[in-house]
Amino acid sequence: MPTGEDFAAWEAANRARAALEEVAVRRAHNVKAKDEVSAVKMSYIGNIPEGFQRHVMSQRPVPPVLSQEEKQNMLKVAQRRSFCQEARRVFAIADKDNSLALDVSEVRDMCSSEDMAEYMIQQFDGDGDGKLSLAEWLQWVSSQWERSPRAGTRILKIAEERLMKRAFEVEVAAVFQLADSDGSGCLEMPELLDLLHDEMGETTSEEVMSLAMLDADGDGRISEEEWHEFMVYVYNEMSPEVAVMILDHYAHRLELRRVENEFLAVVEQIFTALDKDKSGTLDPREISSYLTPDEQLTAEKAEAAWKLATHFIAKLDSDESGALDMAEWKAFMLQKFRTSRVNAERFTGALLKVMSSRATKERVMSDAEEIFLAYDADNSGGLVIKEIALMLDGNAQLAQSVKEQAALAFIAEMDTDRSGVIELPEWKVFIETAYRTTPEQVLAFIKQLRANMRMMNRMKQ
Repeated sequence: MPTGEDFAAWEAANRARAALEEVAVRRAHNVKAKDEVSAVKMSYIGNIPEGFQRHVMSQRPVPPVLSQEEKQNMLKVAQRRSFCQEARRVFAIADKDNSLALDVSEVRDMCSSEDMAEYMIQQFDGDGDGKLSLAEWLQWVSSQWERSPRAGTRILKIAEERLMKRAFEVEVAAVFQLADSDGSGCLEMPELLDLLHDEMGETTSEEVMSLAMLDADGDGRISEEEWHEFMVYVYNEMSPEVAVMILDHYAHRLELRRVENEFLAVVEQIFTALDKDKSGTLDPREISSYLTPDEQLTAEKAEAAWKLATHFIAKLDSDESGALDMAEWKAFMLQKFRTSRVNAERFTGALLKVMSSRATKERVMSDAEEIFLAYDADNSGGLVIKEIALMLDGNAQLAQSVKEQAALAFIAEMDTDRSGVIELPEWKVFIETAYRTTPEQVLAFIKQLRANMRMMNRMKQ
């Protein structure tokens, strides 16, 4: 029988011969670069001295010859290694929580019954923790393979099929729960439409017929049991691949409906914000105010916005009432979302930005009025020098030290009627104008005034 030394000598000789051949190839390539004609004719191997070639060939050992038994043993080792790799893959599928151990529920997914799962754990749980570790699992399936490789392979195949089917059934239940939006335990017609409507909100008669066949009891609804039986039938009778494709198809449509509902919730929020008079409809005045968010509108811009809003309403006003109700508004926005989601989201984003900006401004103006009333200590309806000095300084005890010129300059900037005091309309015009140009500074100013108010209240207490 050949030894390890024979193998080493045989490999060394092969490497030497390969090196000579590579040298020959490189030499031929170099010569070809200089003289293509001579390179074609030249063979480096042929120029090696014949005696040296005979010497190399005589030193080449004969490859070892393995017996049939040795070949069978090597083949069995390779097959066993491949089987263990497959067993690890099946274990990873069963180990849903990635704990590297299978509990009773995870083992049951691979077995025919819960009793079988408990029996397996009792028999092969070497450390007594009530679970099957990877080592314990490999020990058991390997012992089955050693007895009969065909039986061991069959065990893994059945275990994987049961795991995949169990995962499919879990997904079937999850899709049903998503479709059952009201949690009634049955799919009503509106919920079925969520499954049937495609990206454009349309459906086909074939799909309606297919889901109608699920209603075994003819009550016009699909129960979870009917849904489960149908999907399992497709899985068993057609193919797992087809069943998974159908289930993914329904899950995708439910996801579309979820995204659409989220978008419609934003659309409804925008409608409520636009409906300033709370009439339940949007008239041209309400729409035009948001089509032109500029605070200082010219007459031409206002007229153009009015015409645009009127045209917009006339195009969507299906009942010809002269205004848009919530249903008409949502139908329009949903159609835009389905045809061009990017443009629809840009449009709603722009409206939300205007809404947010105006909400912030309204809050600033409300705070400004509250601050004015708080510093108007004598309730005269105007801020005099002393009150403005207190506002600028923020401390009643230090108010007298504020320079009179600073207070007078503050009054002069806002006192448009030259009355010597700042009245509430003048104060609001000043804050609004400043906010339009430098909103960050106005927000900081209002924040500081509110802090001064809180400090003054604490001192009074």
